[in-house]
Amino acid sequence: MKRSHLILISVFLCLILGLTALGAASLKAESQTQGSSQNQTTGASALTPDQVEAIHSKLYRGLFSLIDKNGNPIPEIPRLLASTSGDIHLQNHEGALDTVPMTNQQWIAHFACYSDLVVVGTTGVGISHMTADSSFLYTDWGFLINQIFKNNSNAPVQVGSSITSVVPGGELSVQGRMVYARDDYYGRLAAGRQYLLFLVSIPNTGTYRLSEAFELTNGRLNRAHGPISVGIVSQGIDRGDLLTLTQNAVKSPATDCKGGSKQ
Repeated sequence: MKRSHLILISVFLCLILGLTALGAASLKAESQTQGSSQNQTTGASALTPDQVEAIHSKLYRGLFSLIDKNGNPIPEIPRLLASTSGDIHLQNHEGALDTVPMTNQQWIAHFACYSDLVVVGTTGVGISHMTADSSFLYTDWGFLINQIFKNNSNAPVQVGSSITSVVPGGELSVQGRMVYARDDYYGRLAAGRQYLLFLVSIPNTGTYRLSEAFELTNGRLNRAHGPISVGIVSQGIDRGDLLTLTQNAVKSPATDCKGGSKQ
């Protein structure tokens, strides 16, 4: 009797793992189809949407996944689709950062130093995709550039042009069900809003990875997106002061500034 139970359990586990693997493959194809069927800005890239997705999908992953008997992570989205009903909610709970205490001026100077592009931009369309491991989502956000503080010397942009920034998290319809993914550090951007953006270049796709961002409103800021910028907003800073700090940081970089990130 015990042996038959063990056999049944083994068969059940194999079936679940098999369905999960099959689901991951089919979901990836679905995500690629959705991305390919929509227009998105990819900077100066000559790559196809599928080629861009192949690169961007490896930038982020889910932080929590179950492990199979061989010690490999089980793709979270297919697993939840196979074992639950209704909408799926994923959240990356980020741990506290161990940082050196600095003033807002010092932090902004740090952001500007290690960014390839610093601009004020207005969000357009955001297109979400699954990560390569099918454990989380990321979103390619289009931005219309309103103001430039620091230009990308390798690929200069102009006011009025558009760029794409990759941000962890998003929402995506998969097999008729909604998948919502939220990253604690970055939260969710909104369309039609204006942001101060600190961006790192992704040369292969002609796009950018979001480092830090501040939503610009009249008066005091109330929303930030990034590991450090959240703390700056919590300390209190208004729009005018933030833009002045950014302008000064770009005009007079610190002597130890080594320039934009080379990621």
